[in-house]
Amino acid sequence: MKSNVEEINSSQRKINITVPQERVSKVFEEVSRRYQKKTQIPGFRAGKAPLYLIKNNYADQISYEVSEALLDGSIRSAMEEHNIQPISRPTVTAFVEPVKDKEFTFSATVEIFPKIPLEDTYKSLEVSYPVKEFSEELLQKELAELSRYYATTSDVEGTEVSLAKEGHLAVISYDGSIEGKKVEAFSGKNIRAAMGLGELPKEIEDILVGMKNGEKKEVDILFEDNSEFKGKKLHVSCHVEDILNFSLRELNDDLAKELGHDSLEALKEMMRTQIASQIDSYNKSAKENALLEVLSSKVSFDVPPVILEQVIDGVFYEMTNGAKGTKDLLKDKAVREKLLPEAMKRAKNTLLLWEVAKAEKIDVSDAEIKDYIRESLGGKADESRVTEIFASSKDKIHETLVFEKTLELMSSFTKFQVEIQK
Repeated sequence: MKSNVEEINSSQRKINITVPQERVSKVFEEVSRRYQKKTQIPGFRAGKAPLYLIKNNYADQISYEVSEALLDGSIRSAMEEHNIQPISRPTVTAFVEPVKDKEFTFSATVEIFPKIPLEDTYKSLEVSYPVKEFSEELLQKELAELSRYYATTSDVEGTEVSLAKEGHLAVISYDGSIEGKKVEAFSGKNIRAAMGLGELPKEIEDILVGMKNGEKKEVDILFEDNSEFKGKKLHVSCHVEDILNFSLRELNDDLAKELGHDSLEALKEMMRTQIASQIDSYNKSAKENALLEVLSSKVSFDVPPVILEQVIDGVFYEMTNGAKGTKDLLKDKAVREKLLPEAMKRAKNTLLLWEVAKAEKIDVSDAEIKDYIRESLGGKADESRVTEIFASSKDKIHETLVFEKTLELMSSFTKFQVEIQK
């Protein structure tokens, strides 16, 4: 057998193979005799039919089995010869059916882990990233949302029933379009919005003020200041479906006790802690993402298509939370193309992290994985539960912990500059 390898890119190889005539003839003979033994042809005892009849009557089936035998065996031998370690099943890209007494030629594409020219790139990075800081303003915003969440509504009575104004909750539908094309930012259906609290685009709320319950109105708005739509005319169709009185819930000890806290101050303190934790999580994520983005921009390599397709699947299921009825969407080419940029970024980051971990010999023990499980369960888990989770999720947790260690080490090599977000 003769074979040579062509490099398609850093993650794909094309193997060209020629199987000699002697080998092709031998496999044809082996497969034909196997059919002879198991096949019964009228007029002959089982396994005693002449070989030429077997070859004539089962030519297509024999040719198919010969193809499978020659393809599998030859590809496997060629990969061993050229030290190719595939990450997915090779794909035969070109061949014609084998013919006895002739050599058999074909090509196959193999995906491999790419060679990542990492070197010491990750040890000399300069990275800037945005950070958030805690402020009482953030707390007040959260408290305002809490007051809004527990707000009360009631029917409007008397002469006010026909007027949408501040202090009302309007149930509305509206559609905005520019030159006949729908503008999502100015469209909504069955929206429950408190008037006067900035829950609607100002242009829409200005139209609603004074409208009657059940009224419909169409208005053209010329944008003068909006940077995105400046100089364009927006056509808006509004429909007020209901109008209710709206009262924000007073923030006091009574509300705090309803929510399981001793007092309003205790509630505020819990919210401060929660906001601070969220900010810490955001800042950590922003730092790591910025670090990987800079590293990725300095290290060029091809992501194997098979890995990319798997990551696209993962991104999709993460976005849809595995909801029923969404699985068929994953087959939609347009959907997959839309997910491609995010999947490409994640795939590159994963391969880079593994490469750094390999270079620095970073690993995680089974004991560390079990400690992580115990901690995630609050430190009071039954050991049988720890063992159960370890058995089902060991690989995933192992990857998480290896990446955490790797990012921590990379951070120690990196010069960071923070940008405070207002």
